[in-house]
Amino acid sequence: MSPMRHLSVLAIVLLLACGRRSDEGPVPALPLAALGGQRVLVLAVHYVQPVTGGWLGGAASSDEARRGITAEIAFALGERGGTTQWVLPAEIEKALGREPGLGLRAYPLSADPIRRAHAGRLERVGDPLYGEVRKIAALLDARYVLFPVELLYETPRSKDEVNGHAALWTVLFDARTGLVMWSGTVRGDPGPAGSGATVARAAQALARRFAP
Repeated sequence: MSPMRHLSVLAIVLLLACGRRSDEGPVPALPLAALGGQRVLVLAVHYVQPVTGGWLGGAASSDEARRGITAEIAFALGERGGTTQWVLPAEIEKALGREPGLGLRAYPLSADPIRRAHAGRLERVGDPLYGEVRKIAALLDARYVLFPVELLYETPRSKDEVNGHAALWTVLFDARTGLVMWSGTVRGDPGPAGSGATVARAAQALARRFAP
């Protein structure tokens, strides 16, 4: 094995060893480094938690809130630049629309099991979601998947805080193996639940974390 090949294999082993669930800590350096120069699927947000009086960002429905945060994430990642090639939800939908015989769709995916994993450690994305995403990734020649699974609103943690945080429960995984590189909650800056700016801040926080 050549020296370069040996280093590449070692990097992958270390990357997978660093896969951890972390609601508070930083994303490990190796997964971020692995995204450089790669095509990464960015899936649509699938779930939105309701808030008192309606939906986050002042949306009229859960679907409007979901589409709004998905668009904000696409915009925020597009602004960041860098060498990662983000394959955004609109591009995924167009590609699948050109291949109706595959029987695939970008939304909804079989995401309930991964959503339920929010409360515990997630090491691998299983079927049927894994099978669905693997086919989509193969069609679009992508290696990794960034899945902001759910948008939620975390109420103030202390009586001194007026506003809570819009947050995204997110999973980054390898489309070929299903192995999770990172999972956790990315929080935006504080703001009122009914403000679109609060939701946009969560999208911006996600972009800063994965496209620094």
